[in-house]
Amino acid sequence: MYEDVIAYFEIPEEARAYVTEFLSGEEIAAVQKMGKNTYATKDLHVLLESLAADPEKFIASAHSRGVFNKVEKDGEVKYQTANFYRRLAFFAQYEPDTWAAIPREHREAIDAWYVNVYAEGARPRLEAARKDPSQLIENAYFVTLEEALGVVDKLEHDPYMVPCNCKSVAMNCDRPRNVCILFDKGLNSEWDRGHGQPLTKEEAKELLRFANKNGLMQTSELRHAICNCDACCCYPIRASRKIGARGLWPKRLYNVVWDKERCVNCKKCVRICNFGAFAEKEGKVFFEEKNCWGCTICSRNCPVKAISAEKAG
Repeated sequence: MYEDVIAYFEIPEEARAYVTEFLSGEEIAAVQKMGKNTYATKDLHVLLESLAADPEKFIASAHSRGVFNKVEKDGEVKYQTANFYRRLAFFAQYEPDTWAAIPREHREAIDAWYVNVYAEGARPRLEAARKDPSQLIENAYFVTLEEALGVVDKLEHDPYMVPCNCKSVAMNCDRPRNVCILFDKGLNSEWDRGHGQPLTKEEAKELLRFANKNGLMQTSELRHAICNCDACCCYPIRASRKIGARGLWPKRLYNVVWDKERCVNCKKCVRICNFGAFAEKEGKVFFEEKNCWGCTICSRNCPVKAISAEKAG
């Protein structure tokens, strides 16, 4: 059943039992009609008028839900079906209860597929970024809180906030989800799809401080977003582990230095570290430098300044 939809929408085996959860009946019919073709808006209206009472409203909804993508062709914005990979994030972000209702073992299988596809897709983009630093991959750098605040100050327009797609899909922790700060408002951006809560620059900076204090690391490529990440859900970090890109993606810009003598064993660093670099043994804090990714969140949150961040060579 739905073999054509599975093919056109590129639905992996792990998710095929849930086609009707991810797509409405009208969307299934639309995918069947459209296939892999691209349509001008007026032509798509004609194609869909037999299945949607209001084709314009239906197209806007399907685009918002990540079922349709816009494409710019011959100087005109046209539409084509997206795919399951694109739809999954929007589904988990904006229909969280329906996503959570899928049995855990099946969600985990879909999540594992998603990480693998993302990791393999990142390989060539990361290689391009290595050769040409201007070709930045998303979440390119770990940045300090102060650097992230500075990025916000330099924005030409106010940013907006969306739920973190990584935390929404993975559901591996209960860290705050409404923390992704986006700048991009172009074609197929979340803003273009009708999502996002507008933020003033001051609100964005307050959100960054809140995230940092609550154990979320700041990553950015300085152009499109500042992500507030955790190591258990973040797809760039999980993908980086898979393809052996630690230190390169997100790029490590700082080395963490721990002053053992100044440390008062409050263990805040143990609680806040995402990578187990700070740990406790027999009531004492110790630092496993080999586990550190250089995110710098520990230095910002140490109450006695026993941890510092030094520029990596």
